Amino acid sequence: MHRFEVLADGVVVGTTDLEFQDFGMGVANGAFHPTGHYLAIRVAVVAAAEKRNSGIHASSPSLDVRTNAGESIETVFVTIDDFDVPVDPEISVQFSNRVQFDLLFGRVESRP
Repeated sequence: MHRFEVLADGVVVGTTDLEFQDFGMGVANGAFHPTGHYLAIRVAVVAAAEKRNSGIHASSPSLDVRTNAGESIETVFVTIDDFDVPVDPEISVQFSNRVQFDLLFGRVESRP
């Protein structure tokens, strides 16, 4: 299992295992585990999640994802669903590089 870091402006704001994958869509999601730095962006994340939950298009703050080995993930979007109620936040990531997605989640063997 790969552990991923979630960054905002180069600062790690959380981690995830991206334990669920939709191979047809190239999307992975899972539990989001915030670090102390997450508090700096949480208000904006919650506001965006509340809008999306109400059917209004809203983007989370600009977020990047990398593996724990430091490999940057090429993404279409990164969203965190976190609300002002006691609920465990979740993250969704759509990969723009399908080969990278397949390699990270075991669909193809890496080449020497």
